[in-house]
Amino acid sequence: MMYLRTVWVFLNLLMSVLVVGPAIILLSLFVKDQRVYSGLVRFWASWNVAAAGMKVKLEGLENVDRSRRYVVMGNHESSLDIFLVLALIPLELRIVAKAELQKLPLVGAAMARALFPFVDRRNHRKAVESLNRTFAAMSEYNLSVFIYPEGTRGGVGKMIPFKKGGFVLAIERQLPILPVMLEGAGKINPPGTIWVKDTDVTMTFLPVVETVGLTLADRDGLKDRVFGVMSEFQSGPA
Repeated sequence: MMYLRTVWVFLNLLMSVLVVGPAIILLSLFVKDQRVYSGLVRFWASWNVAAAGMKVKLEGLENVDRSRRYVVMGNHESSLDIFLVLALIPLELRIVAKAELQKLPLVGAAMARALFPFVDRRNHRKAVESLNRTFAAMSEYNLSVFIYPEGTRGGVGKMIPFKKGGFVLAIERQLPILPVMLEGAGKINPPGTIWVKDTDVTMTFLPVVETVGLTLADRDGLKDRVFGVMSEFQSGPA
């Protein structure tokens, strides 16, 4: 069953890209309103959540004000996390992506037109220039950004140390940080495997961490604070 589920997930991923990618690219010739692309991105992600058979419970929605922009930060346990994030977080949202994805046929062009920020970790200056251009456009359309502060997939049930980039961004833009925790995602597609398993997932929105008034000198303290809040939730009651 696990093998059939995995093949089914990969087939649906391919089909969804072939449907949604061209739609975004073609519409971008005529439509500037990013809400249209938000809807298409959410449709693509929801398609793949359904294909994987993921059953998701949402908690803490009272912590999300849909009228605000956020730097959303979440733990990263599975390669399928991206579908959960884009399908279920109730915001106009884009995920910071590796620059390598921009080179993929169809995928890169569609993501660029939908204002997904790309980061080239090998060239800091180029990465900053690219992010500044994209975030200026994102601000115009009230888009929030999602970042994995771990920078890569961590261990299941235990986060690895956070990188500073997302916290610098939040401070420079004076945007609040919305921490999001996924429980069970690492069991769907464990690190080091390609197999997709059947399991339930809980997505919990934690209280917002404000950044108004903070400066870059506060970035390490902000990073430690958010890591503490998220790791404390992950550890559960003492």
